[in-house]
Amino acid sequence: MSGAALFQCGECKRAFARADHLARHIRSHTQEKPFTCSVCGKQFTRADLLKRHVNSHNDSEGGGKRPRLDDDDGAPVRVSQACKACAAVKLKCEEEKPCPRCVKKGIVCELVPLDGRRRVRDKVRPIVALQHTPQHTMAADAYPTSSGAPMFGSNTVQATAPGGMVPEGYIHTQQQQQQQQQQSLSLRNDAQNIFANYMTINDPIANSTPYLAHPFSHQRDILDFNIDADLGLNHLDLGLLDSYNEMFLKNCMLPMQNPSPIGCTDDPASRSSTPDGLTRGIAAFRRSVWQYNPAIRDLETDKRQEDFSLMTQEGRCLKRDWRAMKNRVEQGSRDRILAVVISSVRLDATKIQAISSFPSAEMLDDLANLFFHSQHSTLDAWIHPSTFNPATAIPELVVAVVACGAFATSIPTVRKVGHALQEAVMVLIPRNFERDNSFTRNLEMIQACVLALDIGLWSGNKRKIEMSEGFRHPIATILRRAARYRASKYPLLVPSPEDTGKVLEEKWRRWVEQESYKRLIYHIFIQDTQCSMSFLVNPLISYAELTLSLPESSDLWFAQSAQDWKHRYLGRSPPNRGVPSFIDSIHVFPAYLPPHAHLDSRLAIYTTLCGVWGKIWEFHQLASVSFHSNPRTESISLLLTTRHSELLTSLTAAASAALPAECRFFLNLLLMYLHVSLEDLQLFAGKEGEHESRRVFPVLKRWHDSQASRQAVWYAGNLLREAKHLPRNTLRAFYAVAVYHAGLTLWAYGKLPIVSIAETFPPDPADTAVVWLDGEETMEVRRFIETKVGRPGIRGGSGDVEHAFLTTPGLVLKIVGSIIRGNAEDARDPGAALPPIVENLIQLMTDLSNTDGCAGG
Repeated sequence: MSGAALFQCGECKRAFARADHLARHIRSHTQEKPFTCSVCGKQFTRADLLKRHVNSHNDSEGGGKRPRLDDDDGAPVRVSQACKACAAVKLKCEEEKPCPRCVKKGIVCELVPLDGRRRVRDKVRPIVALQHTPQHTMAADAYPTSSGAPMFGSNTVQATAPGGMVPEGYIHTQQQQQQQQQQSLSLRNDAQNIFANYMTINDPIANSTPYLAHPFSHQRDILDFNIDADLGLNHLDLGLLDSYNEMFLKNCMLPMQNPSPIGCTDDPASRSSTPDGLTRGIAAFRRSVWQYNPAIRDLETDKRQEDFSLMTQEGRCLKRDWRAMKNRVEQGSRDRILAVVISSVRLDATKIQAISSFPSAEMLDDLANLFFHSQHSTLDAWIHPSTFNPATAIPELVVAVVACGAFATSIPTVRKVGHALQEAVMVLIPRNFERDNSFTRNLEMIQACVLALDIGLWSGNKRKIEMSEGFRHPIATILRRAARYRASKYPLLVPSPEDTGKVLEEKWRRWVEQESYKRLIYHIFIQDTQCSMSFLVNPLISYAELTLSLPESSDLWFAQSAQDWKHRYLGRSPPNRGVPSFIDSIHVFPAYLPPHAHLDSRLAIYTTLCGVWGKIWEFHQLASVSFHSNPRTESISLLLTTRHSELLTSLTAAASAALPAECRFFLNLLLMYLHVSLEDLQLFAGKEGEHESRRVFPVLKRWHDSQASRQAVWYAGNLLREAKHLPRNTLRAFYAVAVYHAGLTLWAYGKLPIVSIAETFPPDPADTAVVWLDGEETMEVRRFIETKVGRPGIRGGSGDVEHAFLTTPGLVLKIVGSIIRGNAEDARDPGAALPPIVENLIQLMTDLSNTDGCAGG
């Protein structure tokens, strides 16, 4: 039926026959006014209202009764105040009082009393012409009274109507306008002294008052303010801002000077000893995700209208054999998702057409189920599948879950839907935080934001990566200010044999919420570590500030009901102590925590290794600062040597234990990072241009001649060996970047002697022992690390190249690319497209392998 109401509002359940009508209705809930008048700045919720308003401007310019613009400077003006009679029937009033309409009808022209909420404009026409009076300061009775309404003097002036009659009730206060004018003058005269006056008034030392005797000097946190001030702008604030603007414009509009170039000289002597043939590497990095130059069309590219649409046959590959989530995405939830998408974009004809092909409820349910399937196999599951209900969860979380499921697929069209939904979530969540401060303490809202960040960080899209990296800061700060990193927020919750019915259900749900927060914190900590290692930036969360307990067993986490949770909990041996904390795990490292019946040991080991990355990052920062110090003191050198030795000893001891596959992979990555600066390697490869490549070349040459370089390539080879044994579809996102870093280390070790003028690889004699860096540790390996004797190489993965020695860096990168490709391909659909970030990394390594002197050896 053509008139069927297919589009339903998620707030009030009202249905509409057209999507644009639903979008217009949603703006009545959100109070959004996207249509702005270019003449006076007034905003409207509908385009037709804006058009009618603009026509009123055009009519007044064509000879209407009342001009809309002031004659002196073009600033928009309105009638200063309407009388009661005109305001009651919503008709235009006039500045001349009594107004012509009241005079014509013979009624009293009485002013509407001003309330405190009405906005006062700087330029209004006076109701009555005032006689000149001497300036004076504001009287004491002009300050607010206890009722909040300003009290003024009683001096008044009367307006005379035509014929000499004075309308009854029309009285205006002359003193009020004088004091308003003097208030504005006072603001302009005192603007430059306000900060000095503020410090004099509020400084306890300047007032000769002992600080401890101050009434607000009791024990408080540094961010606990004495007074909860109203941060909204009032009339005084607006006048003060005007005076600031005038003051800054007068004092700060200085002529621009061209700075002298510093450090831009091109020394021919230095050019002769620097590498050549790296221009291809520079071009390769410019095409990669590691460099982003924002453009206007980037946003439009990510929000193409076809990304919202999906053909039904695309969903056939999304089915799974079993359900990983308890509740389904029904039609009502689908409508809520659609409403979120509509409210996040500006609709036009093409987008409305695309929304008509929005995925069905069944397909959205398959995508959500796909996401929870991945939660069962991932290391740090953190969205609880049994209590997640699309009908009751906030729509932003439902959209984020569906987006993650779509992002994980190998179908390009479905993946585009995931990116479009992620964009909608990233638009709405900051808006929700601004609209309602309580959302910053809402678990589901933060979960939705973190899910959207997971998609953006590993999307392979330059703009999304940069924006998501920036949005990590607010989430880390919100959780820190909510004290969610502290142990005090997580009391022990244990089921007892007597718990049944509602008591057990309530306890289980409180445990789920508490465990969800803990797993959210550790997921963000892992995400922060992976971003720091991938993008080579400072970690946002310190390993020293996490005092909360470690997550409990994943077997308890995946319990499907309160009774199941109780049965699993009591079926284990009762713990003689609580679950250990993250600080406990860091303290005993390189040993690992003793067995605990209720501890997620796999996740505990991985998060502990993430904490060790913080120590390695501190070591590299100290080494970087000390390298540029002149002269380099002996104490700093001794400190660096000691730090490096301690980290190497602890990590080597930790590697001797039996660890899960992901932890062995991560441990070899840490050992590789300990012995090489990935930032220098990327600069050498051309990330920031030829000048930076030449600058770091001497530094890397010294690294290549040291034992640290051979240790770095050994651990890089070990990482490749572990990567070959990881489960299918693991080498995506961070893991793909880690393998790329290992390949870059091997490539640089083989490339440096080739581009050096002073040194080349000596021809390898046939009897020189081959050292397989991706094999077991042997005598040949130890001899190579100690004495540089041997032919280091790696063996191929699933590609055409069987093996490659480091003297042929181009072939090495081809093998590394084949390892990533072989693991990232979808086993259900081998011919499907790879994730964009994987494709980008493989293309980057292909471009580097084709640089001069590298292709084929």
